[in-house]
Amino acid sequence: MPKIGKFLQKGEELNAFLDLKPALSHEQLDDRILREFSAAQNKQFKNVIGVLFPSSLTPVIIGIGPISGDKIIHDISRESRLAFGSLVKAFPFTITGLGGFSEAVITRGGVSVKDIQPGSMESKLIKNLYFIGEVLDLDAVTGRIQSSDCMVNRISRSNRCMSE
Repeated sequence: MPKIGKFLQKGEELNAFLDLKPALSHEQLDDRILREFSAAQNKQFKNVIGVLFPSSLTPVIIGIGPISGDKIIHDISRESRLAFGSLVKAFPFTITGLGGFSEAVITRGGVSVKDIQPGSMESKLIKNLYFIGEVLDLDAVTGRIQSSDCMVNRISRSNRCMSE
């Protein structure tokens, strides 16, 4: 088991930070926030930040952030806006333990299986482009199922390549 797992099994907590907008520098993020704020100057903060994050994250951001959800955008100070940006770039969270089997999920996202020929795994959009394994948008309870799908896809595609 990794060291973090052993640490958490002892009942310890681990404080961590997540960059919610890793593709943007602090300056780029502030520019983005300013654009959103400029387009919605008379709206409440809680009704504007939804374009920056999934809606389920909005109450969390408001709960720990420097800006009240009811605050009107044009009333938000530069300091509060920058503090909000800093929160987005270093979102704090605490890991208190390991999740159980019911919480184990594989990574979501990837190439839609609707865009792939099921027999050959060839793209329906681009000829001679093939996909296998974890690039596919599949959901499963554990990685074991995805690993099995991945292996079957690899074997199937390999056999087709060898016969072509």
